Formats: sequence, structure tokens, C-alpha cells
Amino acid sequence: MTTTPIPYGRVRGHQVSVVVAVYDNLQFLPETLAAIDAQTEPPGEVVIVDDASPHDVRAVVDSAAIAVPVHYIRLEVNGGVAAARNAGNAAATGDWIAVCDSDDLWMPEKLERQLKLINSWNDPEPLVAVGTDVMNVNRSGKPFGVVPGGINTKDAYLERIAKDLPFALSHCTVVYRRDTASRCGGYPTNTTPIAADVELLTNLASAGIVLTIPEVLASYRKHDSSQTVSWTGVRDQHVSFSRIAVNMRRKRLGMPPLGPREFTEIRAARSRFERYEEFKWCVAKFLYRSGAVQLANGRSLRGGMRLALAFPLAPRLVSSGVGRYLHLRDAGKDFGGQASNG
Repeated sequence: MTTTPIPYGRVRGHQVSVVVAVYDNLQFLPETLAAIDAQTEPPGEVVIVDDASPHDVRAVVDSAAIAVPVHYIRLEVNGGVAAARNAGNAAATGDWIAVCDSDDLWMPEKLERQLKLINSWNDPEPLVAVGTDVMNVNRSGKPFGVVPGGINTKDAYLERIAKDLPFALSHCTVVYRRDTASRCGGYPTNTTPIAADVELLTNLASAGIVLTIPEVLASYRKHDSSQTVSWTGVRDQHVSFSRIAVNMRRKRLGMPPLGPREFTEIRAARSRFERYEEFKWCVAKFLYRSGAVQLANGRSLRGGMRLALAFPLAPRLVSSGVGRYLHLRDAGKDFGGQASNG
């Protein structure tokens, strides 16, 4: 990592390109684009990457008629979100990339707050990525839990590096330097798509400081089709996070990284008890995540049963999540309405 300041200069909104990869969930895209358009510090462009969707993405984008310039790209073959984001980054003209999925929402001051931090940064180490806290919302925008970014200071960043912990920020909140991401290889396409963002952010963290602003400045919409609440999504994410952490340690020790296939072969040699404990944790996380989403989207019986099954497997996970929801409910938060009206 460099030890001298890099003279990036003051960053304005027009130097930010928003990359939106689209395949489905088109019913939410107009609201997503409207929230980007409503930024108090408008971005320079929105790059829409149509990942060979079977739907008419172009028609939806055109009907949105936002003031921010839109660059539409259609890929001929569906390559997944990592490949789509790489294509968007390659086509972008901004020095900074802001990530937004097609069903997520930003608060109006999101970019302004992030650029304020970027422009006030005076540490010898470069600031290469900035995320924020995020609100989980259901299909209709009703909030049901805050997810803190948790890396609010340089000390917190350094602690995460020292402990070989992956940088698992809510990706719809992140703004990062395009040239640094390019030097890091962009989003990896040889791993599970659900963890490609974490691998890129972890690689970025080896090139500079990655921080989060401790404010809810975006919402992450969760519904039945969300990859993070499926069994395969939970399992693949866990395995990928484990590999990323192992590779962080190997890099620190001067060892070459392990690819997905090599890591799988090593994991196969673990004891039966280790495999069972990991399986139990993944089951608990799947039941917890899917149960919470079912509850948030009005399926109380199914959601409640899944949370009840998850509790004996991971009581702290379930109790902390329920506690955050009850605190949010008692505070009377209505993030979805704020975002929509912004």
C-alpha cells in the first residue's frame, strides 16, 4: 500500500458513473432510476447494462425519462452480474463508480454525503471505496432492519485487515475508484456471483482505505427471488467468504491465492465434525434470512416457522435480528416512503 498522498483533486458528482446491472425485477427499475435522478449531487451518467434479459429493458429505461444522461448497453449473452458490472465499468466515463442494483433505492443525499467524505480525506493512505449503512426493505419498500457498514474509522479498517476479515459491505451503497478497481482485476467471474462484490472490495482494501458512513443512505430490497435468501446463495456465499479470508491470510504471509477449485479440494479433507458444524450454520442462516424475508413480505406463518427453526441452531443470530426489527418498529421508521418521496 502506498504511504504518500495521491492528488486525486476534488471530486464532483459529474465524475461519478452509476452502474446498474439489469436482468429481471424490472417493475422496480423506474423507482430506482428516479432515486438516482433525485440526488442532491447528481452523477455524471447512469450506465444500464442489460445482461441479455428476456424483458424489454430498453423500453423501461426510456420510459423513465430521467435528467441524468443514460448509457444503455445490451449484452448478447447472459454472463451474470459480475460480468455485467465489468462491462458497465469498462463503458463508464467517470473516475468513480457507484453501484446500484435494479431494485434498490438511494436517499437523495447519498452521493453528496459520500463525496463530502472523499473530498475531506487527508490521510496519507488513499481512500478508494466508501459505503454506507443500509435499510432492508420488502417488496413494497417497507423497512424491516438496518444493516450497519461497521467500518467507520481507519482503525476499524485496519482491524479488519489484521483479522483477515472480508469486506462485505452492502454493495448497492458503494462508491469506488474505477482505476483502482481495474488494477485489482474488476469483479471476478470465476467464483460464485453472490460473492464477487466482496472479493472486489477486499482486493480494493489491499490497495487503499475502505470505509462506511454510519448513516442509512440506501435501501436494499429483499424478496423471494433475492439470491441472498436462497439455500444455494447462503451456502455459496459462506464458502466464498471463507476462501476470501483464507486468501487474505495467504497474501499477508506471501503465499499465492487459492482458486475456487483448489479451495474446494482442501475443504474436502476436513473432519466430519467441521463439515457438520459448517452445514448447521448455513442451515441456520438460510432459515433466518428466508424467514425474515417471508415475514417482511406478509407471509407470517411460514416466516415465523423458519425463524423458530433457526433459533436453536443460532440463537444469537436470530435474537439480534429480531431485536433490530423491534427497535426499528418502535422508532416508527418508514424508509421506503422517504426514498420514494425524495
